[in-house]
Amino acid sequence: MFCHFYDKISFLTRFAHVSNLPAKLFDQCGLRLAAASGTHFELIAMTRRTPIFSNGRKAGNQVMKDQNGFSLIELLIVVVIIGLIAAIAVPNFLSSRRAANEASAVTSLRVLHGAQMSYRNTQGSGNFAAATGDLGTANLIDGELGSGTKSGYEFVITANDTTATEPATFSISAVPSSPSGITQTGVRNFCIRTEGVIWSESDTAQLGTHNTYTECSESNPTMRALQ
Repeated sequence: MFCHFYDKISFLTRFAHVSNLPAKLFDQCGLRLAAASGTHFELIAMTRRTPIFSNGRKAGNQVMKDQNGFSLIELLIVVVIIGLIAAIAVPNFLSSRRAANEASAVTSLRVLHGAQMSYRNTQGSGNFAAATGDLGTANLIDGELGSGTKSGYEFVITANDTTATEPATFSISAVPSSPSGITQTGVRNFCIRTEGVIWSESDTAQLGTHNTYTECSESNPTMRALQ
């Protein structure tokens, strides 16, 4: 009966002086009584030196506590999994952001084209605005687009005033503000002319370089019409 309950505090604490118990009682259980002093005692298994039970706060001069945590292998596995997820997710995120920037650039070119037509008829005296800032000052476009940069694209206007033989014309070029690297904001150049056709250019050698009025046309072999 004693051997069955030797590790139960409720049983052992019944003895005011456990050292008075006969030693053979502990021997039958394969135990040895150690460090008995008054009501403080420790039980040690005969096959090992570390106390298996103590009614004090310390046993074998070591604080008894649970040792919980992750092993190095487990941490490395977590790091590898996070790396794989990042390797898949980050490129897709950047690609989606660039596609959104390009869609915004095309929309902005349409807005600028319409604003140019309004400017010529209201304030330009037959001529078009020479810069996006002029359209912004005339309250024909929002302030962000009027600054010349919006959603990762830069916009530049080339305006040709009316002459005795030629009507006024213009072109607007849109290029990525960051054409390369992890911060790349687009993979195509865009432009539009007076006629209203939007052209795209995917030549990586020209990416980030603004197109002139002459280059923004079907005569440029790198251009493709969007509409």
